Amino acid sequence: MGAVIVQRMNVEPDEVPRNGLPALLRLRQTLRSTNPAGEPVRVSYTLEDDNDIWFRPAPGAALTKRFDLANPRQVPATPHVFTDAVTIVRGPGAPMDVVQIVQILCDPNCSSRDVNGFQLV
Repeated sequence: MGAVIVQRMNVEPDEVPRNGLPALLRLRQTLRSTNPAGEPVRVSYTLEDDNDIWFRPAPGAALTKRFDLANPRQVPATPHVFTDAVTIVRGPGAPMDVVQIVQILCDPNCSSRDVNGFQLV
């Protein structure tokens, strides 16, 4: 896979008050491909298991710690900003002050990752 992270993932908002849940997060990142024709990349987001913050991928959907985009995104050879949106909610688990979102960019070998976090205040 020749996908290159041009700008690390940015989570907006980067702080969410506990009484502000559920909250919609925007996950923004700039990627480019080293392949002149571009390439498809699968994207997954995961949360740590031992806390009370969960993804709700769609209204009425089950809570999950892993959120996979339905389709691979096409990453062009020139830098491109991608934005994903996902709702976080409180569920079972221990309260934590800082929760990390792990992003996995995956070709068939699942070789790249980028990590960023946000803070609950």
